[in-house]
Amino acid sequence: LMRVATLKYCPKCKTEKPLELFNKHAKERDGLQRLCRDCQKESNRKYLSTEKGATTTRQAHLRRKYSIDLQTYEELLLSQGNKCKICGVDSNPDSRAGYFVIDHNHTTGDIRGLLCTKCNALLGLAQDSEDILERAKQYLQNSRVKHPTAENITLQK
Repeated sequence: LMRVATLKYCPKCKTEKPLELFNKHAKERDGLQRLCRDCQKESNRKYLSTEKGATTTRQAHLRRKYSIDLQTYEELLLSQGNKCKICGVDSNPDSRAGYFVIDHNHTTGDIRGLLCTKCNALLGLAQDSEDILERAKQYLQNSRVKHPTAENITLQK
């Protein structure tokens, strides 16, 4: 008669815990991570707070999502004068890490440039539509009229 394990020992907190408290890990013999979820989370947090951890994570993200490396990102930023390609701000305080957003064509995956979070949101809300952005521009220009009437406001469709 074979016993099925229902508990696993976490070497970090030195506690036996139910298997449900361990994340899956295909390469481990038992199919579970060595550390329990809480200890693994703490370990990840500490690693990400180091320069090496932050850089490694950033590089993996760029490679996985955009097929570029950190050097390519830096070269792209330099080619834009270290500014948002639309509004020209030289920092992105709305980003957790302060990085500019990589704007890309969602159909082709081609990178268009680096934007601040607000300009990236602007394009996203306008569904990357030149027509919507042009109409928004006309709307702003027309809103300068002191006393708007049907005659002095012209919106093109």
